[in-house]
Amino acid sequence: MSSDRRIAEIAARHFGIFTRAHALRVGFTPPMIRHRLVTGRWVRLHRAIYLIGGTPLCREGEILAAVWAIGDDAVASFDSASWLWGFKGAVCREPRVSVRDRRRVMIAGISVHRPVLLPKRDTTRIGVIPVTTVLRTMIDVSARLGAARLEDLVDDGILRGAVDPARALARVRQLRCSGREGLVVLDELLTERLHPHASGSRLEAELWRAIQRSGLPVPERECDVYGRDGVFIARVDFAYPAERVAIEVDGYAYHQGRKRFDSDHERHNRLIDAGWLPLLFTKPHIFDTQEETLAGIQRALRRRQREVPGGMRTTLDP
Repeated sequence: MSSDRRIAEIAARHFGIFTRAHALRVGFTPPMIRHRLVTGRWVRLHRAIYLIGGTPLCREGEILAAVWAIGDDAVASFDSASWLWGFKGAVCREPRVSVRDRRRVMIAGISVHRPVLLPKRDTTRIGVIPVTTVLRTMIDVSARLGAARLEDLVDDGILRGAVDPARALARVRQLRCSGREGLVVLDELLTERLHPHASGSRLEAELWRAIQRSGLPVPERECDVYGRDGVFIARVDFAYPAERVAIEVDGYAYHQGRKRFDSDHERHNRLIDAGWLPLLFTKPHIFDTQEETLAGIQRALRRRQREVPGGMRTTLDP
């Protein structure tokens, strides 16, 4: 098999790119390499990194070329890793690469990061591309993202099975001592997912205090709801039995599997069938848009006072 054929096979496995070392290994000499570059059969991307002429350079190839250009210990990281992992909203404008050693490498068009710690367990591969793991990528970008976007990434990683909350939390707490920004929020998000009851209790307490401050009627807490046939349906966090308004606080930002997802919807439907109006609030409703949440409760009570016989019709009247 000719050297050209062998290098073409190597390039085909690497998005059309290959290294000088690859070329030498399959029989090319330095003059042969120079000739192919001069004639345009090969295109130089970085020092000793080439592209087969006429091959479109895809984003994956651009990232891999950057990793090879930086060196053996380099991995795609930050925005490049986010894009490779398919993080929602990820944009990779230029290759970003992290390298374990502290050597100073500067190459035009490549952002190089030199973290203090980058152990082997924080790196993996996506196909042929060395890259930081999903968790390490989340840690690296956490300081740049708002809490809402970071929460989306955490939940997506957990649902895809790419992030184990317990192991992730332990790793985050190891790295918090390094003073990295964003890890406090990441720690909180993972803790909530490991201890949803505690998180839900904190949200219930905050909503309870907000209702009391607002002047709304005080609901019953931990109220048992029964259907028209007297069969128990659910215990809800807060309830206005006269108006049949049920309020539930959800400490999760995601559902742990299809079974829980279906169960929650069945429970919701049974409450409606029994004549109740269920309201569900999550952390953003309680902390970020609290005034709108309280106004929504008030509107629900007013509407139900008109609809449900025996409701507290004068409680909210001017």
